[in-house]
Amino acid sequence: MIISMSLFKINYLKYLFNFWRFKKKQKKNDLTKKKLNLIEEKYEQLKKNKKLIIATQVGRGGGKWLADMINSTKSAYAYGERNRIKESYFRYLRSFKDKSFDKSMINIIKSEAVNDWEENYVSYISSPYFSHGLEFLDKELKPDKIVVLIPSFVHLITSFKNKNWYKSKKFYFNKRKKIPKEFENYPNHFYGRYINLNLNKKKINQLTQLQKISLFVSETLEKIFQECKKIKKKKIMIFELEKADQNFSYCKKFLKNIDIDLSISEKKFLSLKYNTSRKHENKKIYIDTYEIKWVETKEKKYNKIKKKFLHICKK
Repeated sequence: MIISMSLFKINYLKYLFNFWRFKKKQKKNDLTKKKLNLIEEKYEQLKKNKKLIIATQVGRGGGKWLADMINSTKSAYAYGERNRIKESYFRYLRSFKDKSFDKSMINIIKSEAVNDWEENYVSYISSPYFSHGLEFLDKELKPDKIVVLIPSFVHLITSFKNKNWYKSKKFYFNKRKKIPKEFENYPNHFYGRYINLNLNKKKINQLTQLQKISLFVSETLEKIFQECKKIKKKKIMIFELEKADQNFSYCKKFLKNIDIDLSISEKKFLSLKYNTSRKHENKKIYIDTYEIKWVETKEKKYNKIKKKFLHICKK
């Protein structure tokens, strides 16, 4: 018991160190303080000879790991959830069909791209919060590629459950102007989780934590798919986490398809995953008998959408 606790502490300290090192890679962006017309002008000027890749996902799909891969190359810079509070607010409003933050979100992303392009050819900007409004981002930003990261349904519900999503029985249904007190220190947790899930109050209140997570997972992938249907198919690239997991040849080929050369050794590649993942997030979860039917229904929906995604993108 003492040995296992010591190992847990060592692994946790390793994770904290690696995550600190990963966070340090985020470039400081002072361009947000510049006048909007200057950012716009510079964006349009640099975009002619540079590349922009926008990425999104339901969440927990290997985004940090993929960013670490990209940052091991020489000509690209990648980072996810650079402005997580503002990005989550954008998705939150969009889920309620509120477009009042759209222009601000575009300016923030453009400033990040310009900042990346100062030293790199490719800017890779990733966020699960781009799931709602992806078509709008494509229209305004005109990225060269859009990456959608898709893990398995089981991986997602396991990870979200272990991250304590929807642990509280209280669910916030309506759009709120003020963040509830319990989320004041982590606004993105509120904005990111309590989006409009198109289900009435009475029904959601009857759901367990895992059933709510399953609902969120299937509805969010559905939303990403509907957004992508309005975007040119040749732009969309699917990163399948199950196939990519510690698969050097898959990842090298995937990055090549978005004009990024993965030149590190396979040994170095295999070590990257442990920089940004924690074992407890994938700890096996228990599904109660009365939850199984709901969860299985949502899994079938998720897998059906995933299959459609892969079919469209192979054309």
